[in-house]
Amino acid sequence: LQTPKMACKNSFKYVLESNNTLLDVEPVNMDYSFYDSFLSLDEKNVKCTFENNKAWFDKNIPLEIIDNMYKRNNKPVKKPDSKNKRVKKSVSEKKPVKKPLSEKKPVS
Repeated sequence: LQTPKMACKNSFKYVLESNNTLLDVEPVNMDYSFYDSFLSLDEKNVKCTFENNKAWFDKNIPLEIIDNMYKRNNKPVKKPDSKNKRVKKSVSEKKPVKKPLSEKKPVS
């Protein structure tokens, strides 16, 4: 997933030194496309599970039951009131990765 420009709410020192793998971020300019992408992904996962539940679980499970059992990536929020998001930071051996996530290693 590509995010819109996000502002990190954690200090630089916290990001580098903390063992916590979560960052608190919020979209810049009230751009909620990232949040909307997670909502769409959740809906797609529920729909796919419903469409395949007989083959996967050997049962016919009603859509409402699947929807209630599914653990969503996000909880619905009122966009103007709550815009913070918590995301995982990249870590390697309990230390933050010091390169942008967009840099890709060559495939060998």
